[in-house]
Amino acid sequence: MTDSNDEEIKHVITQAEYEALLRAPTELTLSTYQEALSTKTLQFKIYFFAISGIAAAHLTTYFLGGLDSHLAFGWSSVSEDHQLHKLRFLLGFVMLAVLHVLLLLRQRLYTAGLSAAALITYFLVSGTSRLIEFGAATTDLPFLLIYFGIHLALIVLAVLIAFEDERSFEREWSP
Repeated sequence: MTDSNDEEIKHVITQAEYEALLRAPTELTLSTYQEALSTKTLQFKIYFFAISGIAAAHLTTYFLGGLDSHLAFGWSSVSEDHQLHKLRFLLGFVMLAVLHVLLLLRQRLYTAGLSAAALITYFLVSGTSRLIEFGAATTDLPFLLIYFGIHLALIVLAVLIAFEDERSFEREWSP
């Protein structure tokens, strides 16, 4: 027994449209920031520039050595803490670069944004636990509050970027 609606569903798209959907894009091209941001919401732009600014300032402070005495290896003098510290900042730099590259390639940022938020959450929890272990929580409380605040801001901004990117995408493709 066939339904009369089955006939209509089979002919919703043409064969040419079906083949076009199955074809993979052949090339990726970089756009300019102006082109990439032209389809984004104002909130996305604000979050994007805020997360880029905070992350760039955080990384600059690290590369200038301003954080060395405050982070776990500054308290423990253990080389493994220093290696972990360098790895975290390398991953932070890579996350920032990936965010910008994906934006310039005009790719969706939802998964990357949520992945970045998860990784930053790990950095926050593990870094804070190491600082608490070495007594930095009581000795260097102002730094710990700043450290916690920066990481929380980055987590919130990464999640907001993911959701605003979805909103921008829906707005761009909705009739």
